[in-house]
Amino acid sequence: MPADLLPLGIQAKIGYVPDMNDTTQLSAKEDNGTNPSPHNTGRNLTMLTVSATPIDGLKVAADVAQTSEETGTPGTAGNGDKGISANVGAKYTMGQFSIGYTEGGYQPAVGDGSATVTYDNKFYGLQFDVNDNLSVSYC
Repeated sequence: MPADLLPLGIQAKIGYVPDMNDTTQLSAKEDNGTNPSPHNTGRNLTMLTVSATPIDGLKVAADVAQTSEETGTPGTAGNGDKGISANVGAKYTMGQFSIGYTEGGYQPAVGDGSATVTYDNKFYGLQFDVNDNLSVSYC
């Protein structure tokens, strides 16, 4: 979105990765030779990110991402299975000091009918900028 289009510095971004099968840096003309049709096993990703800066120094952000049929294969119980992750966090900066906290979770797709597992994550960090070229942080 264009800068300053929405109030409070709100930004929204959406992304789509149609082929996560190619994990190496291939040109558009190359083929890695594995899985000629990665889309039937859901090797794609859709992501949405929203952030805002309601006051000077404070940034609040949230994101959600979904893989489509991550581990499923055609004709099995996993066909149509999806993995999803979501995070929300904030960072406040005043002068040379910054503090941040993020909380989120991830639920992978399960294609074999086993129990669903959810991973919960919590991240925090403190940072001190000594100068433009050096900072000290603790995470």
